[in-house]
Amino acid sequence: MLWLKPRRGLGLVIACPVLTAALIIILAQGLGYAVKSGASGEAVVVELPDKRYLFALVRGGPFNSGINVIAHNVFSDKLPSDPRGRYGMLSRLRESRPVPHDMYPMLVTFADINDPASVKKVDPDDLAASFGAGYSLKSITLEITDEKVTEGVVEAVLGWMEKNNNTLDKIWPSLSGEQHDLLSSSVWRRGK
Repeated sequence: MLWLKPRRGLGLVIACPVLTAALIIILAQGLGYAVKSGASGEAVVVELPDKRYLFALVRGGPFNSGINVIAHNVFSDKLPSDPRGRYGMLSRLRESRPVPHDMYPMLVTFADINDPASVKKVDPDDLAASFGAGYSLKSITLEITDEKVTEGVVEAVLGWMEKNNNTLDKIWPSLSGEQHDLLSSSVWRRGK
């Protein structure tokens, strides 16, 4: 079991047959209320056997699945009707809940982890189509914790995504529109 230990913020846990991983987003907060509207974090990285990976992106799924809105939707019954108090309330919650299927984030993998052009969407209802028999997505849980945000996990796996690596720049003109959408930095991290 792989557990990327979250430290502070919101944790998104993907439960696969043998693995768990976490995405942490930070809610900026001050004296019980948000001083910044929004969240930051990076994609979830789930390492599967044979050095294959599943990634849950921070954007790109249904309109209600982005890290800026998912907590509001999942914990809506705990939040005040006044939007100004929502981030403050979320920052004080310590709870986990299943994410409804219609709020699942965009999932992707790479046929070759070293080749960004090999990116492809993963159907959350059919992980076996991407990873083989025996793989299925059991659930996604959103957890609000006091744990610290993870950083650099994506770049550690996808070396070509590091700041000074120009692999993407070189191949960008040859990529399809869908590949552009799946590889854009805005779907891999938010904030910071």
